[in-house]
Amino acid sequence: MNRDPTFAAEAPPPARPTSRAEEEDLTAILARPEGRRVLRRLLDQSGLFAAPFLADPLALAYREGGRAIGLVLVQMITAAAPERLAGLLLPEEVP
Repeated sequence: MNRDPTFAAEAPPPARPTSRAEEEDLTAILARPEGRRVLRRLLDQSGLFAAPFLADPLALAYREGGRAIGLVLVQMITAAAPERLAGLLLPEEVP
């Protein structure tokens, strides 16, 4: 891993493997419209698809921290219920 402080963005470490119970918990959350709305808001707030460059290094670091959380959430959803991911990335739920 490059520890050079001038290197702006390193890939976040992969999410730890989730336990079966965690996957079942996430599947239960994804089964409810309320749970999908909350997860959609979290993904949106993470800035996962925001522009990757900011001139202010502190603002960039803050944004990248949010993106890292969003990526972990995507990895968890993909492990638990990959068929639900596309619906969460859409602006609003399709009936």
